[in-house]
Amino acid sequence: MTIHSIDKAIQVIELLTATRYGYGVLFISEQLGFSPTTTYRILQTLMRRGYVEKTENGKYRLGMRFIEIGSAILNRIDLRAEARPFMRALASEVGEFVVLGIPNGDVVVCVETATADQNIRMDIQSGTSFPLHLSAMGQCLLAFGLRSDGPSGRVHSDPSPQGSKVPIDMSESKKAEIRRQGYAVERATEGNELGFLGIAAPIFDYLNRIVASLSVIAPSARVGDDRVSQIGELVCSAAESISSRLGRSHQDAK
Repeated sequence: MTIHSIDKAIQVIELLTATRYGYGVLFISEQLGFSPTTTYRILQTLMRRGYVEKTENGKYRLGMRFIEIGSAILNRIDLRAEARPFMRALASEVGEFVVLGIPNGDVVVCVETATADQNIRMDIQSGTSFPLHLSAMGQCLLAFGLRSDGPSGRVHSDPSPQGSKVPIDMSESKKAEIRRQGYAVERATEGNELGFLGIAAPIFDYLNRIVASLSVIAPSARVGDDRVSQIGELVCSAAESISSRLGRSHQDAK
């Protein structure tokens, strides 16, 4: 059942989201097909509650009350809780292990996992961390705007017995390639879990800042190039849905 007066008020609010300087009563009436009298009454009601304000030139725009409401919603957002249903759906669709990671210094920390197949066993749980440069999740974070602690190409000594040197950041060309395709891919190499690969996409908040990455981790032997592309698209879609839940607008995503 639709309560028509409320529905009309919502239509007015949604129309006003498109303007910075406000619309007049007649313009709103014409756009929505309401009588000027009805439109005026709706606007006056919304003004009394702080949801609409009148500008100096007599036009109407959204009021500051929406900032209070928006702040309250943002303050209650729990990244893990928002991500969990999308992670479960992704794990079910691809039949692989799914990980949510957040940056912490020069590592990315796993904060949530999901799998649709209980026979899949991965030595990854909440709290597990990976070097940014050696994981798809970390590379994704770096490519989409996370600042590293050193210049591109900087190296440090690997504490492993081999004493090899590895980069703590990526080249700009690699970052550009990840941004172009929308996700990062990292196949297992020295210093990583042998025989697995990760495919990770970025998650952004309401300020369009990268705050996490979502990754599918699977045995490398059963994921060919065609399946990498397929999984990559699915990971991107799930990450975009999570970003939307964090307040990122569709306009920011373009």
